[in-house]
Amino acid sequence: MCQSPSIRYLWVMKHFFRTTFILLFLCSSQLGLFAQDKIHWSFGVSEGFVYAKAKLDEGWYIYSMDLDENIGPVPTEVVFEPGDNYQLHGNVTESPTIEKEDKAFGVVIPIHLAQVTFKQAIEYNGLPTISGNILYMMCDEHGCLPPEYFTFNIEIEE
Repeated sequence: MCQSPSIRYLWVMKHFFRTTFILLFLCSSQLGLFAQDKIHWSFGVSEGFVYAKAKLDEGWYIYSMDLDENIGPVPTEVVFEPGDNYQLHGNVTESPTIEKEDKAFGVVIPIHLAQVTFKQAIEYNGLPTISGNILYMMCDEHGCLPPEYFTFNIEIEE
């Protein structure tokens, strides 16, 4: 007994869409469409400061913390959370920026290209774990990736 054409068609279409989805996913990951492949974070404590450093792949940049969020792009946010065994002083500061004309938004915007360090003054007792979170948006000359958000923990060791 033969399968009817409609059942066979559904079987072929199901496998076609499954294969197409898998191929698209593999191609997109190989093309570097995921932000975590283009930025590399490190964290630590040094000389009275807690810091988050980012190294970006060539051609990629992130926006400054000092950005009017009403103009379009998502400004970078770095937050070191308060804790019981440490005290944070002042605000988070960032490395110097460069100005870039953003054609998509029609404005000149401060960005970080290649690398950036965000830091905040800290005093601590013992060996605390410092928690925080980061929100950023990465772009290159072709466009921007969706904003990325993640949390982190920095364990202070002697």
